[in-house]
Amino acid sequence: MPFEFIRFRHGGVAELTIKIKSEEKNNNNRFELDLPLSSKKIALWMVEKFVSLLGFKENFRVFKYCDIYWYEKVDIVFYIIYNKDMNEVGRRVEIEARKDYPFKTAEEALAEIKAMEQKMAEIGITPQMRMRRSMWEMFKK
Repeated sequence: MPFEFIRFRHGGVAELTIKIKSEEKNNNNRFELDLPLSSKKIALWMVEKFVSLLGFKENFRVFKYCDIYWYEKVDIVFYIIYNKDMNEVGRRVEIEARKDYPFKTAEEALAEIKAMEQKMAEIGITPQMRMRRSMWEMFKK
């Protein structure tokens, strides 16, 4: 398979997501596709069965509290991450190029992220603090 995992997000807008990193050591350069599951008729067992038929099984489960700040070209998200027992396992700030903004190139999108990092350097959010691993890489069993 060309991707390692499928994320199922539910609560709010349900969606299945695949992410494919372009470079092993760079979590920012990746292909990402979200498949919205907007029907109220989609039950958890249906999603579990669907992904199991593709050869996937649940590896871990996390819950995230988040505050999201939407800007024209980037989103800033503050996460508090909890494990399945609702014990806190981490806090993250993510600066992400907006999927709905018509960037001409990946470099243009990254420049917007860097510009926001520059503004946030005063509180310690810098390119040097950027995470290189995805949550999948950090929490998988």
